[in-house]
Amino acid sequence: MKEFLNQVYWGNTVRSYLIVAGAVLLGWLILRLLKRFILKVLQRLTTKSKTKFDDIIVSETERFLLPYLNIVVAYYGLEQLTITPKVDKYLTLAFAFVTTYYFVRIVIHALHQIIYHVMEQKGEPPERIRQLSGLLVVMNVVIWSVGILMLVSNLGYDITTIITGLGIGGIAIALAAQNILSDVFSYFVIFFDKPFKVGDSIIINGMSGTVERIGIKTSHIRSISGELLIMPNAEIVKSTIQNFYDLTKRRVVFTLTLHEESTEAQIQSIPGIIKEIIDGTEHVVFDRSHLSGFGNATINFETVYFVNNPDYKVYMDAQQQIYLGILKAFRENNIRFLFFTFPPLQAPLAKKI
Repeated sequence: MKEFLNQVYWGNTVRSYLIVAGAVLLGWLILRLLKRFILKVLQRLTTKSKTKFDDIIVSETERFLLPYLNIVVAYYGLEQLTITPKVDKYLTLAFAFVTTYYFVRIVIHALHQIIYHVMEQKGEPPERIRQLSGLLVVMNVVIWSVGILMLVSNLGYDITTIITGLGIGGIAIALAAQNILSDVFSYFVIFFDKPFKVGDSIIINGMSGTVERIGIKTSHIRSISGELLIMPNAEIVKSTIQNFYDLTKRRVVFTLTLHEESTEAQIQSIPGIIKEIIDGTEHVVFDRSHLSGFGNATINFETVYFVNNPDYKVYMDAQQQIYLGILKAFRENNIRFLFFTFPPLQAPLAKKI
């Protein structure tokens, strides 16, 4: 047995291989026990705490740190053996790649969890949290770039030349893709300034619709006629945006045109009739009704009222009830009118109907 243990293979005795293997297995066993017992206790403790940051630390430890420590144990075990410079170089290179990979994954995952936690703490809606995907993609690219540069530097290469080259190349790329970069920066403006979010009904450049998606380069808006409008973010940011999400009430104006043969008593009764009808309509507040002018053989009355409900269907129901009430009252009082006119209402049709 002693002779067998002293036999040399690839520059190491069998005894050395067994000691290294035993040390590696012992290290893995300790890490497994750590995960099975100590980590479970920590998980139970963190569930009782009010903050979520300790949960993030435990999650990072379980998902990334413990697997990485298993690789560290194996690496330092192999380093105890006598190996050729070439093999040692490849082993060090592989370990550097693995270290960089786990380092970047830990940073990215932790930042993702922290950002999501902060968004939830602020009470952000699910649509806004899903909008984070574009921001997280850009953040991932930046972190991976930094990680790769750190790896190259640790391998002994001078990264100054690389950074200089990237700077010159970045300027060239920026000039060639300035439209794309403009859309990306506009995405950040939309995300942080929040002129609208997914689900809002908006009007941009005379086009009405509901926001379905906010991407890094384009945003998707479902128009009131059904087609999907795909608009570059840069064009959206440059435009005036009408957002109906926070609409609390609607101001409605209509003009009633009477026949010139209407009597003075009928003309004087018009504001009172209209006020009574509007006051009897739910969700509506009367503002005014006046004789506003004369036309060619016509007498014009302008009426203003407010609908204290953002729902477009409620507005239409109220308007219908008011108009039917006016028709009925005018017929009962033998008042002749020619037509109603009212300004076109810009409303969140795609969402509120």
